[in-house]
Amino acid sequence: MLNSVVIGNGKSRKGKDLKTIQNANIIACNWFFKHEFEPDVLITSDEDITNYILKMYPNFRCHYKAKNNYSSGATGTRVAIDKFNSDNVFLVGMDFFGIDGKVNNVYSGELYYTPENFIAPDNNEWQIQFEEIIRERVDVNFYHVDPLNEISPNRLLKLNNFHQLTYKGMVDKLSKGEIK
Repeated sequence: MLNSVVIGNGKSRKGKDLKTIQNANIIACNWFFKHEFEPDVLITSDEDITNYILKMYPNFRCHYKAKNNYSSGATGTRVAIDKFNSDNVFLVGMDFFGIDGKVNNVYSGELYYTPENFIAPDNNEWQIQFEEIIRERVDVNFYHVDPLNEISPNRLLKLNNFHQLTYKGMVDKLSKGEIK
């Protein structure tokens, strides 16, 4: 089985030891590499962050720029299934929602990011992007890992190949090869 973990920037990923992930491709978004480690693939979506990373880190191992107005998370999910042919895609830190109407991003306030007290963007478009990908690939299992407040978008929960899973459950499944 081929597994990928797509790591977003939502606050639900705080406190998780992401270095313990085994037997999976690691695809992460934007500033992840500055604070954690270099993933197998880095995804950027905003032009300013993309240009900064390309200028300051020209030897980055593998980088993809989001296209077609896709978010970094949706682009990372696309890479997981198109580049790596993953059978299972685990979504960590993909919160899909703001927190109390405010921005939900571990990098709020950093270079090219909005301050933490800004109003959360309308995440409906992100949800639609994920729904399109998941509907298109019924042969792939998608796991929303430790969703914020245990809530996944209703439009995704209705899909047969979309599941919720705890972080510990993901780590255990990956380490034991208990997938699909």
